[in-house]
Amino acid sequence: MGVVKRMQATRLASQLAFMMIEYIRRASVANYGASRGEIGWILEDNHGMRSIAEAIESKINKTYRIYGRAL
Repeated sequence: MGVVKRMQATRLASQLAFMMIEYIRRASVANYGASRGEIGWILEDNHGMRSIAEAIESKINKTYRIYGRAL
């Protein structure tokens, strides 16, 4: 889920993310009886998405690291 650069870190962007997650959650429960979902591949420095994940009481089940090396 991405937001254009000028809208990042705004209340509108975070509100849209919450609304989308809630819409998907409700539809999944109603149509498929889902009891859990996945949000993934959130970078450590993406504080906005990490805050959303914490707010909906997500659990971290895998951690991936990105390493760099000059060639």
